[in-house]
Amino acid sequence: MTPMLEWFPHISWLLAALVAISAIALLAVAIARRAKALFWRAGFLILVVTALVNPVFMKEARRALPDKLIVVVDDSASHKIGERNVVSEKALKHIEENTDGAELIVLRSDPHAEGTSLFSVLQEALPTIPLSQVAGTILITDGQVHDVPASIGALERLGPFHAVLTGKKSEFDRKLTVVCAPKYGVLNSDVVVSLRLEESGKKSDAGVEVTVLQDGKPQSTSVMTPGETQDFTFKISHPGQNVFEFSVPVEKDELSAANNAAPVIVNGIRDRLRVLLVSGAPHMGERAWRNLLKSDPSIDLIHFTILRSPMSMDATPQSELALIVFPVDELFSKKINDFDLIIFDRYHQYGLLSQDYFANIASFVKNGGAFLMAMGGEDTEIDIS
Repeated sequence: MTPMLEWFPHISWLLAALVAISAIALLAVAIARRAKALFWRAGFLILVVTALVNPVFMKEARRALPDKLIVVVDDSASHKIGERNVVSEKALKHIEENTDGAELIVLRSDPHAEGTSLFSVLQEALPTIPLSQVAGTILITDGQVHDVPASIGALERLGPFHAVLTGKKSEFDRKLTVVCAPKYGVLNSDVVVSLRLEESGKKSDAGVEVTVLQDGKPQSTSVMTPGETQDFTFKISHPGQNVFEFSVPVEKDELSAANNAAPVIVNGIRDRLRVLLVSGAPHMGERAWRNLLKSDPSIDLIHFTILRSPMSMDATPQSELALIVFPVDELFSKKINDFDLIIFDRYHQYGLLSQDYFANIASFVKNGGAFLMAMGGEDTEIDIS
């Protein structure tokens, strides 16, 4: 390679020029006066000026760096439909074999991410990519990319962009989407669920039958037109989770049947909460229970306190007692389903409750009711055998 002379002055060029002009002026004065040792004076001044501008002879050894070709492979769930992932790997192998000396940087999208995110992968890898060596970017995808930026910004330096589509023009898919659905609904009132049926790969105005299940049981059928949103009205029949399932039939050559069904869960809640509170004996915490339950105007409270146990020794005739008999059968057999919550507050007299009453309580809980047993005090031993 041809040597080159480069200048790396220790001072600014302006100051170096002033020094050179001063040296020339001094040399001119010396010549005019015919000073002695003129040759040595001139050599010294030239040496000073040369040292200040610092000339350097350079011989560069340059080596061309290989181009970088970025390949982003779509690993999303939709890319595993059919043979798309097989086509993707074949395309990647073909690119690797025909890069003409370029080095490949292979990036893959997150397979667990929602949707297809290719540009976010490029954005994360941007600091590690030598931008001056980038020859271009190839996206291997099925064409559904969900993170295309509004402005490409710094990613422009990764261009030009090319796309290898692994899907086919003849592919067809049907998707049932829940547009709007409430999370809660009041018992015995109506809720509205909005659905939308979308078809990609073909255009059809023919209606599609939608089957509706409520809690696993057939509820109704309806006809939906692709591309339109339709409302379905249901009545919340029981507290807790009300599960509605919507499904459309799978058509021949359809890509996936996974999106032909859409579940909706609506939690049934009560407009008013009916509470039965049974206190086994008077105690200081009993008033706390009453204050807590009475603080909410939407709670209807029925409270019984056992003032006299069956084992109490009292000579007073029953007819003269001012206490009413605890209506066990009325509460735990006939009227149990009228309540939403049953609370046993330090209630130990389980001998008064037969197995039938406990079975009724168990059925009450299975049907959506709530049961709370609050124990406390010195004697908290429970024996319900």
